[in-house]
Amino acid sequence: MAEISAKLVKELREKTGAGMMDCKKALTETEGDMTKAVEWLRQKGIASADKKSGRTAAEGQIGQYIHTGGRVGVLVEVNCETDFVARGEAFQELVKNVAMQVAACPNVEYVRVEDVPADIVDREKAIEMGRDDLANKKPEMREKIVEGRIQKRVKELCLLDQPFIRDQSITVEELIKRTIAQVGENIQVRRFARFVLGEGIEKEENTFADEINEQMAKMEAAAEAQDTAETSEATPTETVAETAEVVEVAEVAEVPEVAEVPEVAEVAATEPAATETAATETAIRDNDPVIFMESEQMYGDKGLVSEQEYLIPLGLARIDREGSDVTLVSYGKMMKQVVLAAEELEKEGISAEVIDLRSLRPIDYASVVQSVKKTNRLVCIEESWPLGNIITELTFHVQEHAFDYLDAPALRVTGADTPLPYAPTLVDAFLPNADRIVRAAKRVMYRN
Repeated sequence: MAEISAKLVKELREKTGAGMMDCKKALTETEGDMTKAVEWLRQKGIASADKKSGRTAAEGQIGQYIHTGGRVGVLVEVNCETDFVARGEAFQELVKNVAMQVAACPNVEYVRVEDVPADIVDREKAIEMGRDDLANKKPEMREKIVEGRIQKRVKELCLLDQPFIRDQSITVEELIKRTIAQVGENIQVRRFARFVLGEGIEKEENTFADEINEQMAKMEAAAEAQDTAETSEATPTETVAETAEVVEVAEVAEVPEVAEVPEVAEVAATEPAATETAATETAIRDNDPVIFMESEQMYGDKGLVSEQEYLIPLGLARIDREGSDVTLVSYGKMMKQVVLAAEELEKEGISAEVIDLRSLRPIDYASVVQSVKKTNRLVCIEESWPLGNIITELTFHVQEHAFDYLDAPALRVTGADTPLPYAPTLVDAFLPNADRIVRAAKRVMYRN
């Protein structure tokens, strides 16, 4: 049997939030295999949660989430057994995550499958039974196909069956059961309410194309007016007014460093699912200007895209990979190099937690600080030049709010401090790569 070290127990505890003795038992049962130990604890946590599900949960908290721009708001009631747990950090974090999940899933109407009214299920079943693609199927086969489709459709309407927005490898129900195993009490999501600005009010509907055509018509009219003024005798006052209008249009075309501008959001999606659906939908729905950054080098990337509407709240980072020794933070196309670096570090016994910022304005400082408090080391990666970039602000914020938790100075891995070269081979040398990230991680770990 493999020896179970205190460091291994600590790493499993930080990764799962389970008790120390539970972690030691899990590692003993799985002969020190970290992956199997996590699965063992998950199964134990689910079993423990099922045992506690019959307890009365009358305490808890009503949480709220207001989406950036103030157009979507959510209230959610989550219950537990005692007010002691309700005031705890783990429970409050769960309530916050559930509220953001509701805001990100506009199609969700019910908490659990059992809450879906029977008449809705019957209506969906009647619709499916009448579909043309089932006309030639045998009755028993048709019944099975319809049953599968109905189950899928009903789950799309239920909160507990949704993939968790911060870790899509688990559902919201599994997230709650993990918290139950952590706090030792029954936890139930009782109800929620979503408020959308202007919902139910009749208003004029203009498509984005109509708005563009309207603006183009105004600009063409302004240009024609200017041409008329230049070929005819115009008063000085009219000339000044027309000139001012042209300058104003030109000024609108000037785009500053948007991440520095208040009330302007900036998004940098990484994987196709976020790029094509969630981040784009969030940017379009937001009431304030949103700059959407994308890399041409990622246009060929492929990935799964959600069939239903799915939103990611602005300012919410994604934990791409959990770890316990060092935190690696980046965004955009650099995430590929960061993931490669994390895999190389794992081969050398270094557990790296990888965070994808996704949103550059606002930045999810809280998730990064929380990760640093766990790993005690930070490496930030960005392809920009080292002076005046996003991660400079991020590292400053971490050292301001989590200085006592750092066991080494936070490091940055950026593009070289030189003009961007033209030759492809020099561009590769200019940009951060997995090897440079690995060296930086080892440096903060004091490994040469």
